[in-house]
Amino acid sequence: MKRILITHMGVPDNPSEVKEYLFNIFSDDAMMLLPFQKTMAEIISTLRAKKSTQRYNSIGWTPLRRYTDEIVEKLLKKFKYDNILIKAAYTHSKPYIYDEPPDSLIFPLYPEYSISLFGPIKKRMKNPMILREWYYEPEFIDVFSERIKLTLQGLLPQKTALLFLAHGVPSSLKKKGDLYEDEVKESYEIFRKRFADYKSFLGYIGKVGPAKWSRPYADELVYMIKGYDNVVAVFLSFPVDNLEVLYDIDIVLKQKAEKAGIKNFLRAPLLNADDDFIEALYKIIRRRL
Repeated sequence: MKRILITHMGVPDNPSEVKEYLFNIFSDDAMMLLPFQKTMAEIISTLRAKKSTQRYNSIGWTPLRRYTDEIVEKLLKKFKYDNILIKAAYTHSKPYIYDEPPDSLIFPLYPEYSISLFGPIKKRMKNPMILREWYYEPEFIDVFSERIKLTLQGLLPQKTALLFLAHGVPSSLKKKGDLYEDEVKESYEIFRKRFADYKSFLGYIGKVGPAKWSRPYADELVYMIKGYDNVVAVFLSFPVDNLEVLYDIDIVLKQKAEKAGIKNFLRAPLLNADDDFIEALYKIIRRRL
């Protein structure tokens, strides 16, 4: 029987798990390099745990695990005649990916490839078989385009801009051959061309620490988008609602956009566990088996 693991970083389920989750991230040298890694991770996770918990609480916690479980459940039904077992397992929270058989196929819910995202998988699984980036797959492009179209309904192109967003990564990764920024730009170009009647911009969120990260930063970019009554944000880096989307975009970035004079800041809904997205994932995965 084939085993497919649907994976991402994971999520803390309650306030008592936040510090451990942060420690797992900051202590992971496959994701980021810090001096005195474990010691720094302990300090950072301790300092950030309270604020992170407040962010989770402000959005009523995150639905990420629930949606991931629904994705698994629905894909199991799609593959019910194929003798394939599908499970969720994560790199930085329970259930951990390293507890699964090493011959599992890995399907990360990351449309684009990055050393910082796939490195933790490779670190935890010996010679993992990873079904890599899928941002260019037509089924994904079509279903996500429908969400963008839905959000743009009734908005005049001359008064509306599209702000495509991606999670940033340290600029130093590009020197190591990381493809992430290139793939984000390719994904951006696919959707920019599909919605050519609207002016489009690309910005990055999620910067941590003083080092240079992917630019332009979205919180600076909103002050440069002038002359548009409506700005529709489109998150490219992950298809499921999570803290970064529901807090960093829907609350923090929206407030900055309004401060910059943008009257109507909207976001295209993500795909979560919607049936058309499940059908798209089924076709993408099946084609690669």
